[in-house]
Amino acid sequence: FKGCYMLDSLYLPENLESIPYMAVAECKNLKSITIPATVEAIEQSAFENCRSLVSIEFAGDDYTLTTIADWAFYNCHALENLVIPEGVTEVGDAAFYGCTYLDSLALPSTTQRIGDNCFALCSRMKQINVNATVPPTIFAKTFFDVNRNIPVIVPEGAREAYANDEYWGEFINVVESEDVETQIGNAENANVAIY
Repeated sequence: FKGCYMLDSLYLPENLESIPYMAVAECKNLKSITIPATVEAIEQSAFENCRSLVSIEFAGDDYTLTTIADWAFYNCHALENLVIPEGVTEVGDAAFYGCTYLDSLALPSTTQRIGDNCFALCSRMKQINVNATVPPTIFAKTFFDVNRNIPVIVPEGAREAYANDEYWGEFINVVESEDVETQIGNAENANVAIY
């Protein structure tokens, strides 16, 4: 579907296992997508330059998604809130680069690595919720141009680990909360949500 400029919605079958390289890239009028629980990987550049993409639904209960690859949602400017589902271990380089309207981010307990430039230029971001007790690996430019004064909500007992991490430690407002998991699961006001 690459370059189907007039495509504004797309149905993905419930048995789909991956969304391939550039499968829906450059679909500049695509406004929403539902990703089935059977999807294990969103491959490189799958939704690159889908500039009107406002709503992503991760459907079902037993998610198999583990990887959001490099540049998967590169330049998807219209996204405002992002809740990544439990089970995802890696979010690739520049996966959400240039999502300039991204307001808040929630990461699951399973997150292990967030690539370089992953959330670069997401300068409107106001809060990050991380449900991982062990700080996920990030890089010098993972959060390039993201305000280091915004709250980063982490599980109880994890604040020191984040504060002592080379790059997470750049955020000066790390707050512990027993409700991080609830906040991640509560997608009521999110444009990118778990259902």
